[in-house]
Amino acid sequence: KTQELLPQVPGPRSENQYLRMRGLVELQTGHWADALKIFERGLTLTREMGDDAMSLFNLVQLASIPFYAGDYSRALASTETVSYTHLSTAVLISSQAIAYWPSLP
Repeated sequence: KTQELLPQVPGPRSENQYLRMRGLVELQTGHWADALKIFERGLTLTREMGDDAMSLFNLVQLASIPFYAGDYSRALASTETVSYTHLSTAVLISSQAIAYWPSLP
């Protein structure tokens, strides 16, 4: 159904939203090659948009594919892709998100 609706909402953000959902389905159903292609496309889109949060999401998903596939040595090597720089970006994004939400009583 999502694939039918995608052309109705043009643009890279809607495409990335679709890719994110579709990639998770492929990942969870063991279709590693499909998930890889989907998250690589999502990473390209999010980098072009300058969306660090979604780029980080796609990088983490790409690094998790070998783990879910049972290739633990490759999974460990893949985590090096999500380097300290990306971790710093994640901390910055998280702190911005926390600052956005009002204080709870």
